[in-house]
Amino acid sequence: MRNISAGLIFIITLIAISIEGFWNIFFGADSDPEYYHYLHAIIVFIWLYLLLGQLLLIKRKNFSFHRQLGTAVFMVGPLFIT
Repeated sequence: MRNISAGLIFIITLIAISIEGFWNIFFGADSDPEYYHYLHAIIVFIWLYLLLGQLLLIKRKNFSFHRQLGTAVFMVGPLFIT
């Protein structure tokens, strides 16, 4: 249980840092996002929310759906790197 709580804190912190990192690109005074900014932000947040969902599913002992989300994480992961 301790590892899951640490994981939740870590993922939520990453989401908050990501919001801060994208904030000026989309909402700053000189914001002028290109299409690749939108694409990158969407992929990053999909990946982070999939990881968050996996942790919550493990905490609730829903192992079958956790495995299904794991497959999606592996599909989105390479997109995140590119």
